[in-house]
Amino acid sequence: MKKLKKAKRKIEGALIAIENTEKQLKKMEDKRDIAMDNIMVPQKRVKKELTWYEKLRWFVSSDNFLVIGGRDANTNEAVVKKYLDNNDIYLHSDIHGASSVVIKTEGNEVNDNTLKESAIFAASFSSAWSKKLWNSGCILG
Repeated sequence: MKKLKKAKRKIEGALIAIENTEKQLKKMEDKRDIAMDNIMVPQKRVKKELTWYEKLRWFVSSDNFLVIGGRDANTNEAVVKKYLDNNDIYLHSDIHGASSVVIKTEGNEVNDNTLKESAIFAASFSSAWSKKLWNSGCILG
């Protein structure tokens, strides 16, 4: 009789342990499923189609004029020959490495602020910029 009660308690204990283990397994499976849902499959990069001026150095002035500049000798030449229109303004710093810069006016009047920003833009890619000649007022003076 004692052995029977003892065996019965062991069986009950084992059943409780099995039930607890099943609950723990269920929790772990749920966590795994959530983690699997959150795994991001790498997406193929979609290459953005660049506008014509994004292949050059460029910015939009504070007065909303598009200003473009060359990255090297070839793009400097392209800026002048391909993108310079009759009403546009051309800037170039007479310093080694400076960009050819064009202010796309679209027939509008350009003020001094845009001219100064564009001149700084032209000089900033030259060798004078790295030598800090702008600090002495040689460039912007």
